Amino acid sequence: MIIGVAIGLSGLGIALLLFFSVTGQLMYSGRQYYKEINLASSNHAAFSFDSDADVEITTVEVSSTEKPSLMVKGRFKESDIKKIENGSYDHKVDLTLDEENIFDSFTRTGRSEVIFFIPKGTILDDFHLGLSQVDLRLLDIQTKNFDLDLISGDVYAKNIIADEGNVASDYGDVIIEESAMNLNVKSTSGKTVITGMLGDLTIEGNKGLSILKFLRSDNVVLNNHSGRMILEDSETKKLTATATDG
Repeated sequence: MIIGVAIGLSGLGIALLLFFSVTGQLMYSGRQYYKEINLASSNHAAFSFDSDADVEITTVEVSSTEKPSLMVKGRFKESDIKKIENGSYDHKVDLTLDEENIFDSFTRTGRSEVIFFIPKGTILDDFHLGLSQVDLRLLDIQTKNFDLDLISGDVYAKNIIADEGNVASDYGDVIIEESAMNLNVKSTSGKTVITGMLGDLTIEGNKGLSILKFLRSDNVVLNNHSGRMILEDSETKKLTATATDG
């Protein structure tokens, strides 16, 4: 009898699994949601955003008379919506959404969109993004700390002015143009293109291609483990370059 009940429950489970798969109801897709978050002031403003979902992120420079703000749009879990609604946004937005865990194995909310609105002339205390799947277009940002921690996806950044910059990318292309900062880049694979940058530069390249052009630095450190690095038309007081294989 126990064996029969077990077989029956297994058959029912398989039948339900097939039914939800065919009807497209197997995965929980969350609720469509839109929210604008406005900071109280531009003084000591900061943005920190982390997500394990597929996110498209852009920055927009707005009038200096406006306050820094953030727009999120897409499908989100109810727990994330509650987190957004109940958050405190005085001088900083600090959000972590779509965290992967074992309880969300059947959750697929799809791509979301995030837009940062930064007033002209505003110097942020911090700009941090920690993302798994991403398409980034970052323009006209002034910040004390510029930090990108990425797993996969492409980055295009231009006119970034920062005291310190850190970019870690496992898979994807990183393109940074016409910026000024002391920058550290760690790239596992993919293409890294940095042109027209002022400031010290350190690159840890595992696999892939790095193209560096029109740099003006006191110190450039290139550590190439396996891949190719090209440095052209640049000025530096000190250059340290190592190649393990490549």
